Amino acid sequence: MAIIIKNLNYIYGAGTVFEKQSLKDINLTIEDGEFIGIIGHTGSGKSTLIQHLNGLNVPASGTILYNGEDIYRKGYSKKKLRSKVGLVFQYPEYQLFETTVLNDVKFGPKNIGMTDEETDRNAKEALKMVGISENMYDVSPLELSGGEKRRVAIAGVVAMKPEVLVLDEPTAGLDPKGKNEILSLIDKLHKNNGVTIVLVSHSMEDVAKYATRIVVMNDGEIFACGTPCEVFRQYKELEKIGLSAPQTVYLLNELKSMGYDVDTDIINPDEAVKEILIHMAQQA
Repeated sequence: MAIIIKNLNYIYGAGTVFEKQSLKDINLTIEDGEFIGIIGHTGSGKSTLIQHLNGLNVPASGTILYNGEDIYRKGYSKKKLRSKVGLVFQYPEYQLFETTVLNDVKFGPKNIGMTDEETDRNAKEALKMVGISENMYDVSPLELSGGEKRRVAIAGVVAMKPEVLVLDEPTAGLDPKGKNEILSLIDKLHKNNGVTIVLVSHSMEDVAKYATRIVVMNDGEIFACGTPCEVFRQYKELEKIGLSAPQTVYLLNELKSMGYDVDTDIINPDEAVKEILIHMAQQA
């Protein structure tokens, strides 16, 4: 169920004075079960890239294969594709429109042709999965808190049983508690349900914590791609394109420059604390 992106190019405003090439010869394979983090400054091509994954954007050239099939082939079912590759936009709660929470989550499954029984079952399973209790099913989505709205919006995509979940800045605008809850939910979907995750984020700490592989976009191109350690080892190069590394990377590299033999590939804050305490004890 890999997604294979081949020589993908995309041009905004082709043939107009606003013409701009937003993606330039993108080649990337997203393997089944991966948790991919996509980072880059504003305008780097992150959102444009992910909007190709379920066929919302049509490239100027190149293609995308899903399960070995060209999604831009004439006759290929985009409806079927979008039931398998779910896309959650930034501020997805703005798309809530039904009279009740349950009806809103049912909309997606019903729209892709699930039976009433499947729709009801999948909607309730998805709401339970995201932590929305039964006593909220008949509540208007507009009465929910920001974090609850975000959960309901994600449930609406999860209820369609996607194999791939693509999220564009899913924690934007949330407070720290809401942000951690949403990221933990996404991580749980990945680990417990085997859903492939593609997460676009501005937070280096978030992608370092959750992603198994990171793709760095810059000016419409892939600037770097690798494990979190491999990518953030290049923190000086990242700074040149307006990005930074998690704070643990800077701290450990600073200690290294001061003569402490610490492991500078550590990214997790808890592991960094243990590493520092070990070397402090050795110096005592």
